[in-house]
Amino acid sequence: MFDLYLTNKRIDNEVMDFNLGSWLDIALYMTYSPVYYSSASFDGLFSSNYKENLERYNEVSTNRGQIFYGREQNDEVRVNEIAEYKKFLVDPLIDLYFRKIIGLCADYGIQFVFQSAPVTASTYQTMDKSVIAQYDAYISELQASYPDAVFHAELYPYKDDQFGDSAHLNATGAAEFSNEMRNKYADIFERQ
Repeated sequence: MFDLYLTNKRIDNEVMDFNLGSWLDIALYMTYSPVYYSSASFDGLFSSNYKENLERYNEVSTNRGQIFYGREQNDEVRVNEIAEYKKFLVDPLIDLYFRKIIGLCADYGIQFVFQSAPVTASTYQTMDKSVIAQYDAYISELQASYPDAVFHAELYPYKDDQFGDSAHLNATGAAEFSNEMRNKYADIFERQ
């Protein structure tokens, strides 16, 4: 974490700010401070949430870690917040570490593959086309800088009814995306 802080300062990144409160939070979490964990533990055991939490735990265990969104009748798909963006901005720290990961993969002979996930059709239809063009330009620059890396980063929609909320695929959408990835990257899955 300290390395992240130093790197952030070195590149003079104003987007991500580490202040005293941030460091205090990090220290309290890392030391398992009762200030942060005791109330959650108490509530989890002795409140009405215990039964609901246990049911959710069993469900996630049964589904091998996947949580399905949007099964309640009052759940509705909303337009994702990315549709409101007027400009595509890349946080310098995120960009730096993204590039470090690509370089690290290259150093160890690991094929780097970046695959975008679908967005809701409602989101895609309302997105500012200039934001999509700026995103595409960023990806093109990465592809030019790392020609051995594979980028399938185009933004594309799935039907709204394949999402449980504005960002997460439901069971139908997840099955379609999984099949799509299995077919698209058959050579990778066959090596497993």
